[in-house]
Amino acid sequence: MKKNYIESVLTLLKAGTPVETVLRGLKETLTRKGHLVLHKQILVAVHRTLSAKQATSAPVVTVADKSALASQKEAIATALEALQTKEEYVTKVDSTIIGGVIVAHDHKQIDQSYKSQLVKLYRTITN
Repeated sequence: MKKNYIESVLTLLKAGTPVETVLRGLKETLTRKGHLVLHKQILVAVHRTLSAKQATSAPVVTVADKSALASQKEAIATALEALQTKEEYVTKVDSTIIGGVIVAHDHKQIDQSYKSQLVKLYRTITN
């Protein structure tokens, strides 16, 4: 029974149904059928399933701006090799990292951003 609820929630989310709608419908259904005790267990199982799928997704490369992507090509290749992946990566732009690159894949991250280096330097100086 719990497995059916989990599969239904995942199917609705995959179909693009808004999360709020799915969660409201789940709670209403569980309440109506007297299965509200399963609510937390279902949500935990859905979260685990979605987290596991996200972990197997493509590596994410974060740069300060698109133009930095070309200059960081070697650092990206080295980081991807260190993370033991040869998959195509997804590029994300985050101007707050100032410069450098952050490569994340499968719950691991290699942070070579200027921001992290500056924060580390600041902490070293102030401590």
